[in-house]
Amino acid sequence: MDGFLEISTMALIIAAQIAGGVLFADLMSGVFHWYIDTYGDPRTPVLGRWIFAPNINHHAEPLKCARSPVLKRNGPVCALTALFGLGFWAVGWLNAFGVSALIAGALANEIHILSHQPRRRRPNWVQALQKSGLILSPKQHWRHHSGAYDQRYCTITDLLNPALDRLRVFRILEGLIEGLGRL
Repeated sequence: MDGFLEISTMALIIAAQIAGGVLFADLMSGVFHWYIDTYGDPRTPVLGRWIFAPNINHHAEPLKCARSPVLKRNGPVCALTALFGLGFWAVGWLNAFGVSALIAGALANEIHILSHQPRRRRPNWVQALQKSGLILSPKQHWRHHSGAYDQRYCTITDLLNPALDRLRVFRILEGLIEGLGRL
């Protein structure tokens, strides 16, 4: 019986680490998305051309990113994921949390693109995950695209956006940044 409890406990710990890793990646996708939408300047050397401009242009042409080559649309995200991977390795986080965060982070752009695809182009299993909220749904993501692009920044799940918006997390961050700029 003790062995069963140990295995059950370990399974719960691993499941919690996986869930935590996915939510961490979702939060990071939101932070980066918010930063790009709020402060990204296409004229910034290197980042402007490769990261800021394509993301800002995405608001004018939401489906254009789905037509670009996989490497072009995911290269910057994978490079960022690799940097996070090095950081996780350095602090000893290459466990279920770190690996699930890295996988979810690497898939963030593709999950985001799926939220823009017409229903007929999304496999049934993707639609089921979107309906459950486990990955970003078109309904939730449309709220980002309907208006001032000032809400629903997280691009992996539907789980964090409602709370982050309700708590005004990104507006508070903007206030902090503006306050620091006045010092």
